[in-house]
Amino acid sequence: MNKNKSISKIGEFGPAEEYETLREELLQAKKYIFERPLLIAAIAAAGSRELNREFLLIILVLTAALLLFNFWFTINRIFSSARISAYIQLELEERMYGRWIGWETCLREYRKWKNLNEKNPQPDPDFIPFTFMYYKEIYMLHIGLMALTVSISLILAIHDHTWLSITAAVFVLVLLCMFAIAVLRFKPSRIIALIEVNRRIWISVFERMQKNGLK
Repeated sequence: MNKNKSISKIGEFGPAEEYETLREELLQAKKYIFERPLLIAAIAAAGSRELNREFLLIILVLTAALLLFNFWFTINRIFSSARISAYIQLELEERMYGRWIGWETCLREYRKWKNLNEKNPQPDPDFIPFTFMYYKEIYMLHIGLMALTVSISLILAIHDHTWLSITAAVFVLVLLCMFAIAVLRFKPSRIIALIEVNRRIWISVFERMQKNGLK
């Protein structure tokens, strides 16, 4: 976790500073989630203006690879944001589970809990908040950009029918298959419950920490 303030002594960093730092990390993650797909689209648009056909084929493969990578990056950021948001709610706002001991120590216990438990707890459907509502738009934007990339690469492969255009189309189709697996796995309907799921996990983590005398 990046800290905006230098800390000369551990005692100078408390719940208030941690709250500010975690909130800043949430805002930064949201900024990345919105900006990165737009940057990919801008790169693809700029590359498509190049008259060199070989260069365009490389741009198409690169665009498909970046979309796949960025979708996984987005999922990683959202899962991390859900974990942080649930921690903030329980540890820094509600303060129901003993003394504050800090994010990094609690995160270590969270990871230990995850290693010992194969399945996440199921949230009560009556208490699932509509979180990460922007995810659906980001999700559809990735799908739309990937569909456009695949369509152009196939059109060029059929029209030019050169070894380079066909090879590029094959690479794009392989990336499409990997992308399809990811988007089917992380549908918007799964994302809206993430904070509530993480609340359940943190509650189990904090209760275990209290039982072991850590809180």
